[in-house]
Amino acid sequence: MRPASRTEFCILSASASGKEIHCVRYVPPRPPAAADTSSPPTPALIFTHGAGGSYNAPAMANFMAGFAAGGDGEPLVAFNGASMNLAARVTSFLDVVGDFAKQAQGVVDGGQPAKGPGKGRRKAADEEGGAREASALGLATTSKPTVALGGRSMGARAAVRAASALADQFHTPLVLGSYPLISPTGGKAERAQILLDLPAGCDVLFISGDKDHMCPLDELDEVRKEMKAQSWLAVVPGAGHGMDVAGKQATKEIGEACGRLAREWLKERDQGERVCEVRWSREKGRVIRTSWAEQLAATAAAGDQAGRTTTIQNFFATSTKERPVVDEQKAPRTHAQKPVKAATIAAVTESSAEPSGGRSKRQRRE
Repeated sequence: MRPASRTEFCILSASASGKEIHCVRYVPPRPPAAADTSSPPTPALIFTHGAGGSYNAPAMANFMAGFAAGGDGEPLVAFNGASMNLAARVTSFLDVVGDFAKQAQGVVDGGQPAKGPGKGRRKAADEEGGAREASALGLATTSKPTVALGGRSMGARAAVRAASALADQFHTPLVLGSYPLISPTGGKAERAQILLDLPAGCDVLFISGDKDHMCPLDELDEVRKEMKAQSWLAVVPGAGHGMDVAGKQATKEIGEACGRLAREWLKERDQGERVCEVRWSREKGRVIRTSWAEQLAATAAAGDQAGRTTTIQNFFATSTKERPVVDEQKAPRTHAQKPVKAATIAAVTESSAEPSGGRSKRQRRE
């Protein structure tokens, strides 16, 4: 398989006095002309990192490489946040989505990439790449576009807020890696509430480690039950908030597998089966992924010192047998999103922010 192309570029913020937003675009190789094109294309994913670090952080790089490993030609775009301010990150989401929407509208209206502000603000972005993004955003047929948003840690919180802000103009499936449900001070009211505020038509994929102290799986499960939005959960046994597992190679391959899973979920998802496991098998020296299940089968044992959910193998046990392993080259079943047309971006005002100060070791990994 040919490697994905990687291009760094900048756009100028429409709402922050022309400040540059640094972005990277991963475009997988397109399939052969004879390939089956009957299934719907994966929507583009616009993704961002956590409170510290950048899109070059290992957890980000691993996920993006996995997402871009497919052969369907649809891009992932990631952007850097200039600070740890949550409101600023939400605004950057709106700027990035708006830039691509303007470019796509130019393609729809005139058959060529837009020559107005959307394209003029771009640096180091060729016309072919811009047209691919427009196509992947699905801005070509109906009244409400589909554009997937996502992020890691604080970036996941920003994606949720941006999705709510864009709900009237866009269908915005969400990919949330290591969602920080519990704040550093132990609170979770605001972080849970923004999930509860998501509209019923928004589909959400959580990707979380079962050792993540900022997102205990039993507490996340309680929130998921109350959400109007439909949600899915992929659990990584042994992984903490930084999505590290035992060994550098295992961590890399787990991150890539989560990226592949996210791409497949955006393309098709089962409405009944909502949880799966992505784990590293030391015996086999590779990633093992279970099939999707209907629900978690067990919660934390009383003796679990951290009060977290027990080993994920217990969740997916059917009698004494392990649930079947998924072929990662075969997409999950049903429920595909259809491509749609460009729309105006609504402004959003945010007042909350991440705690300021020096970056912790965890933040640098994000």
